[in-house]
Amino acid sequence: RAFELLKSDDYSGALRCAVAILKRSGPDAAMRVLAAEACRGLGRYDRAAEHFSRALELDPGKPELLFGRALCRWKLSSYREALSDFTKDRLAGADPDAVEYWSVLCRCRLNQDGPELLESIQELLRLRPAVPELMFALGEALYRSERPDLARGWFDRTLQADPDQEMAALYRISCGESLRDLEGTLRAYDDYL
Repeated sequence: RAFELLKSDDYSGALRCAVAILKRSGPDAAMRVLAAEACRGLGRYDRAAEHFSRALELDPGKPELLFGRALCRWKLSSYREALSDFTKDRLAGADPDAVEYWSVLCRCRLNQDGPELLESIQELLRLRPAVPELMFALGEALYRSERPDLARGWFDRTLQADPDQEMAALYRISCGESLRDLEGTLRAYDDYL
């Protein structure tokens, strides 16, 4: 029943059912994962990460559990913990492309600058050219490398793909200020407001 509720996107019902089963039957990795997925569907990433952790206690090193917990930690802005999970996930045999993608994004959020990070972002963008998160990451890395002239275009592209990306809008304003481009800065302010 819990699985059927989850499949039909009744996350609250699936969570109630999974928790009831866990209380009645005791530890069960599959029910913990189901509860985690239900919490994730409800946007309760802290609880989802906790359920994934409990499932990992019962089924250690399982790549999909590490990956699920890492994604929840990403959503919680716990980038160091997420990166640690993605690293473990890589060692456990998870999809290397997915792990690389999320690891690079974590390293960006952790401000781990350097030419190798910039190269990693550029390589990912060649493989996935229309991903707003990657466009933003490249813009941010370029900005931190004191290249607002190059960064501004990536923030523009990010906003074209995702107009609600507030950080890209703020960086765009900052790029205009850094370049002493009064007209561009005012235009960026107008777009932001």
